[in-house]
Amino acid sequence: MSLKRMNKISLELGLSTDMLPVFLAVVEKSALAFTMAEREAMFLTLAAEEVFTYLAQAGTVEESVRMVLSDGGYYIRLDFIFSNRSLNLRAFNLSNSIDLSDENRLDEIGLLIAARTVDRILIEFNKQGSMQLSLVKDKSYPQGQVQAIKTTSESAPLNSTLHFTQPDNNDLKLFCQMIPSFYSSESFPDFFNYPGKVVDMVSSGEYQAILAYDEQDHILGGLVWEQNIRKTVEFYGPYSFNDRPQIAEGILEQCLQELGRSEASGIMNRSAEKGLYAQYFETLGQTHLVKPDGTVLERTAIYRQLGEDPGSRVWTHPDLVGYLETEYHRLYLPREILPSVSMGEHANPFSVYTAAFEQRTITLRVLLAGKDAEENLLKHLQLFQQENYLNIFFELDLGQTWQAEMVPTLLASHFKPCFIIPNAGTCDVVLFQYQAGTGELK
Repeated sequence: MSLKRMNKISLELGLSTDMLPVFLAVVEKSALAFTMAEREAMFLTLAAEEVFTYLAQAGTVEESVRMVLSDGGYYIRLDFIFSNRSLNLRAFNLSNSIDLSDENRLDEIGLLIAARTVDRILIEFNKQGSMQLSLVKDKSYPQGQVQAIKTTSESAPLNSTLHFTQPDNNDLKLFCQMIPSFYSSESFPDFFNYPGKVVDMVSSGEYQAILAYDEQDHILGGLVWEQNIRKTVEFYGPYSFNDRPQIAEGILEQCLQELGRSEASGIMNRSAEKGLYAQYFETLGQTHLVKPDGTVLERTAIYRQLGEDPGSRVWTHPDLVGYLETEYHRLYLPREILPSVSMGEHANPFSVYTAAFEQRTITLRVLLAGKDAEENLLKHLQLFQQENYLNIFFELDLGQTWQAEMVPTLLASHFKPCFIIPNAGTCDVVLFQYQAGTGELK
């Protein structure tokens, strides 16, 4: 959620298709007013139509649904909030396909269309018995042009005075376009390829940036971080365009000073440069990035706690208890590890996974656990294998008791835990990596 005031439009309608034209007019006009391009606004409206229609068909005319449309600066989010009920949402899976000759599944086609016209789907449940289904559509941005201006930054005098500050929009865009001149594509997230998007990410308040300058205001490097209230902040960089070690160190110091005035519980980086983290951070663990040419890059994840950790409870399957005990002891994190196993209670028949794509890397998360969790995960892995994705990860939230059911499925599917990210979700998050080559897919 944005830390700045977000434009929102909220309405509540009865679950009747008679109200559909009113709802769609609000979505389309609002998306355009929130500066979304016509094409993306059309896709969001189409997804909204399919979800509303599905809910209306599954509900009754006496029920209502509350919709909240929010402008996140670089995306638009549409929330559907309604009474929790048993819904078949398996069409949201990327691996899902529907045989048009199967009349029993024709009502799922709308959800399949919705899933493929938005960028992210979120599902949340609250204790009051309601369910929130969210559709997120990113705004479109042109790709930046690589700025081949290495000499100016590299030749900055070694004795020149450095200063570190939050950049204006033009400097931030220039910084983004300089990064590919100094770093390979595996070293920075894809959003840096879209400078206008980064400007909107920072303007929204969800991200912040610090750049390093010399006395002539040449950009010598920078860093961007995600702003999470009371959670662990993830940062990207520091990216230095000069060999002076004071540049990266100064950027980090400035970032830590800014975060010291916030409520963030910690700071982490999934791909740290060697030499930096020994002074400022402790190691969480490693992942391995397989490049298209077959070479493997080891990436180190680092973490620094920003305040006292009061301790908390985490839930997991017994198969993961030993790993968690070892890691929590190593990281000096006070955690009460509680087992969570099925004892015959009702389970959803179908699971739902969501996938985040970052260049040639995929990170899966579970939205709904179900009896078909292992079979569904296998279908996703087969799909990614066909598309030649070599780096597949899975994030598991230890604060959600029901996610503990996924542990045996992950381990049986050749996923192995890489590291724990403290306070990155409802509580801590465990990152798993699929170990390609450890066995044939079932």
